[in-house]
Amino acid sequence: MNSLRVPTNKRTPRLRTLGVMAVVGLLLSGVLTWSGCATKESITESSSQPFSQPVIDPRLSLDDFAFPSAPPSLARGKEVFENNCLQCHAAPYWQQPKVQTDLTYTTPIDFYLMLTTGEAPPVTHPSDERRDLLPKVHAGEDGQPLDFRTLSRDDRWATVFYARHLAGFDDVSIKNQEGVAMNMGSDVFGGNCAVCHGTRGFADGFLHTGRPSKHGVEGGKIHTGLFQPPPANFHDYWRMYNRTDAQIHKYIAEGIYPSAMPRWYGRMDKDKVFVFNDEMIWKLVRYVRQFSYDVEDLQDPNPPKGLILPSKVAEDYRPQTSMDMPLSGIVPTSDNSAQNLAGESNE
Repeated sequence: MNSLRVPTNKRTPRLRTLGVMAVVGLLLSGVLTWSGCATKESITESSSQPFSQPVIDPRLSLDDFAFPSAPPSLARGKEVFENNCLQCHAAPYWQQPKVQTDLTYTTPIDFYLMLTTGEAPPVTHPSDERRDLLPKVHAGEDGQPLDFRTLSRDDRWATVFYARHLAGFDDVSIKNQEGVAMNMGSDVFGGNCAVCHGTRGFADGFLHTGRPSKHGVEGGKIHTGLFQPPPANFHDYWRMYNRTDAQIHKYIAEGIYPSAMPRWYGRMDKDKVFVFNDEMIWKLVRYVRQFSYDVEDLQDPNPPKGLILPSKVAEDYRPQTSMDMPLSGIVPTSDNSAQNLAGESNE
C-alpha cells in the first residue's frame, strides 16, 4: 500500500500563513472594539493634525536643570524639607486651596526650577491647563531669592515631590458608587488602563505589545507595537515632569487624537461599579504620576487630602493632538526615564 504524499506546492505555506494572519487580525479587531482603545479615525499621511515637534527652551541650562539620577524618594524629601523648608512652609500651608490649585496647574519641572534658582521660570506655552501661578520670587527673610543649588539635584527633586505630597498629590483613596473602598492600582488602573500601559506603567500592556504570557494569559507573541504612537510610559521623566496634573487630567478625560487613547470621562465600570468622574480622574492622575517617583518608602498610610477641582470637559470636545510634546521644551534623551526597579525588561 502506497503512503500518502502531500503535494509539494510552494504556495501552500504562504496561503496557510495568510490564513492565520487573517484570523489573528479578526481577533485583534474584536479585542480593540471590546476594550474601547481603538482610534476613532484612521491615521493617514494626509492627516490635518500632525504630531507636534518638541520646542527647545533656552532658559534650561545644565547648571539649573537636570532630571534625577533615580526616582525621587519621598522619605528623603521629608528629611530635606524639614531641615530647610519647615520653618516657613509648615504642613498647613500646603493644604490651602490656593496652593493646591496653583500646583495643579504647575509642572514639577517649573517647581524644581523655582526651588533651584529662587525665581519662578516663565511659562513658555501657557494654556487653560498650564498657568503662570508660581510666585515670581521665592525669597528668604531678607527678601532675596533663595538659592538651593547647594542641595544636590536628587535632594531638590525629592523636596519637590514631598511638598506635593503635603499638598495632597498622593491622595488616591477612592470608593465606588456602593461606598466600597477600592484599590486604585488593581481595581481602577489594573482593570482599565493596564491592558495598554502595563500593570507597572512601562507601556508594556498586552494590547500594545502582543505578549499575553507576560500578563497571565497563555499563548505566544501575537504582534509587536500595535499602537503608533505607543502608550505613555509613566516612568519617563520628560513626560511626567513636563506636564501639569490638569494637563494629564485632560488627556485622560478627553482622549488624545490620533493615538489610541480614548475618552474616559463619563465611562462606567460595571464590574467595579464606578464612573470616571472628576474625582476618579484626578485621583487616577495622581496614581499614574506615582510611577515616576518613590512614594512607598515614606510609608504614610494616611496621606494629606488632595483637592478635587471641577473640570471643563465639553461634549463636543476637540481631542488633543499629541501627548508627546514637551510643553516646557525638554527634549527627551535615552537616560531620562526611571529605572525598572524590579530588574525586568520593559519590552
